[in-house]
Amino acid sequence: MSKVIELSEEQYRALERAASMRGQTPEALLSKAIEELSAGHAPRYYETEEWFRHLGASEEQITESARLARAESDAEIDADT
Repeated sequence: MSKVIELSEEQYRALERAASMRGQTPEALLSKAIEELSAGHAPRYYETEEWFRHLGASEEQITESARLARAESDAEIDADT
């Protein structure tokens, strides 16, 4: 049996944005969230990239941030040797 949930335009736009940031459809995002809740795994914390997505960072920004972090780490290693 299927059920229908009514969302306001604002709520649906927020859902679309959240799904888009994760490269998912709104339906897939909701399905994953419901699956996690059903299993008793409500998210308690985010991994770094998930946190950036949660804050609205694009995939390009996340990739660039990771590149900069690696470059900084490499520079620190080079300075120590």
